[in-house]
Amino acid sequence: MLVATSVTTDTRVLREATTLREAGHEVHVIGRSVPAGYAPPAGITVSSVGTSSAFRAEGGASLSGQRLGSHVRFARWLLLPEHRDPTARIDLLSALLLVASLLAIIYGIKRFATQQPAGPSIALLAVGALVGLWFVIRQLRAEQPLLVQRVVSS
Repeated sequence: MLVATSVTTDTRVLREATTLREAGHEVHVIGRSVPAGYAPPAGITVSSVGTSSAFRAEGGASLSGQRLGSHVRFARWLLLPEHRDPTARIDLLSALLLVASLLAIIYGIKRFATQQPAGPSIALLAVGALVGLWFVIRQLRAEQPLLVQRVVSS
């Protein structure tokens, strides 16, 4: 596993490495900024490639000369994937089911909050729940689900 983050502080890296080890794989993580005395979890080996990127020191100014704000760094950490699967395909129907389910549930709750007639509000909540159930069943049977069950269950 090759990562471009600090192995000791990025919990995603250690969580993924542990999952791979539990699946029977040998795991060696090559990361950035691994301290000399760092002891990885059992069954995982770690090595470091240094403390800087090709363009700047870790935590230093960006190429524009300004340091990124903590909220931008957090958003980048949260939203940018660490790896990509070139064979992965987006299941458009599942994505639409998820959006439809959430919209129906949110709109049903909004109708209740604005004192509108209860019948249509209950119907929206029921439809949202049924479409959400359809989404979950579809994801449990999918070869490449949008939401990996193993990640959510642990």
